[in-house]
Amino acid sequence: MGYTYGLNEYYKVKKDGEYPWPCLSEKDRNIELFTDDILTKSKDGTFMKETGIGCFGIVLREDQVELIKKPIRLQII
Repeated sequence: MGYTYGLNEYYKVKKDGEYPWPCLSEKDRNIELFTDDILTKSKDGTFMKETGIGCFGIVLREDQVELIKKPIRLQII
């Protein structure tokens, strides 16, 4: 069973590549992001990847992301 949800704005990385995704046990861990991944910004300033397997705590600089101000519908299966 799944559901759909909408976002009015979201972020995308400007360039495919590996970005910092630290955790307590692996401070130097990275995650591979692509320009078609949908990201949201958390209150602590980190990002969450909404597409694929949801991943939170991604560290991105403002110059690495582009804010997209148009609605999008996503589905979780």
